[in-house]
Amino acid sequence: MAQNAYRYDNAARTLPRPTTTRRVVRRRYQPAVWLKSEKRLVALWATGVLLLMLATVYTSIQIDSVQQANYQAQSKVSQVKRENDSLQGQIQSKTSREKLDQFAQKADMQQADDNVRNVNR
Repeated sequence: MAQNAYRYDNAARTLPRPTTTRRVVRRRYQPAVWLKSEKRLVALWATGVLLLMLATVYTSIQIDSVQQANYQAQSKVSQVKRENDSLQGQIQSKTSREKLDQFAQKADMQQADDNVRNVNR
């Protein structure tokens, strides 16, 4: 046994040590660091989006004002057309044959068809 004693001795030294359980340490989240070029790019995009929003609002305001002016002009045109139709009706009624005959009788005039010339033709 003495011959094998060294083996027992080494075996005792080489016994596995009880392993200690390691705690898993969770690292705290650290946000990524922004580079200057990334910050500039974000600022440029934000400025562009802001300018587009302002341009959209400005354009919609301009469109509304043009539509309002168009509506006012259209209403004036329709009013002038109504007045024109009314005046044309008055002209037709005053230049009718009966009115001319009545005027001629009041002024003791005669109307001869030979001397009448239609200007509208």
